[in-house]
Amino acid sequence: AAAIYNSSSEMYITNANISANVAIDSPIGDLFIENSTVSVDGLIGGGEQLHITNSTVTASSPSIFYSVIYGWQSELDLKDCYIRTPQGGKYVISSKRLEDAEGKLPQTVEIVPTQAPLSGDVDGNGKVNAADIVAIVNFIMGNPPVVFYQTAADINEDGKINIADIVMLSNIIMGK
Repeated sequence: AAAIYNSSSEMYITNANISANVAIDSPIGDLFIENSTVSVDGLIGGGEQLHITNSTVTASSPSIFYSVIYGWQSELDLKDCYIRTPQGGKYVISSKRLEDAEGKLPQTVEIVPTQAPLSGDVDGNGKVNAADIVAIVNFIMGNPPVVFYQTAADINEDGKINIADIVMLSNIIMGK
């Protein structure tokens, strides 16, 4: 079930599809976004950790996308995610220590723009084929694959992943 909730000093967004003209602000806590598609003006955080897992996050405002401003050991954990900021947007982390997902201190941290996955290429392999249909079926049945791009799976762009997307993807693959 979709949820947005605070737990003490943490904010969680899980299994959600959010599109709003607001900034999500977690002023003193960590922010966790899991299995969600979030399209907002921006994210503002004051906690030590930002975790984005299997999600697409789009910020429409060219202001700061996310800023970690407190703590001595900040953590950035990005897994199977897609982050988009507008032209002139920026991603800022201000901390004394930044570790990668394996707990190592990187020499440099660079976040660069990436190409959006092809519509229908839900496994991100650069091809649209029957494997993508299987991945969507598994997602709908509650057993999503490890790599699953929700934005690419929403073929008809209605904000939902369902049988209509499977039919449209089948037609694309069959050349109809």
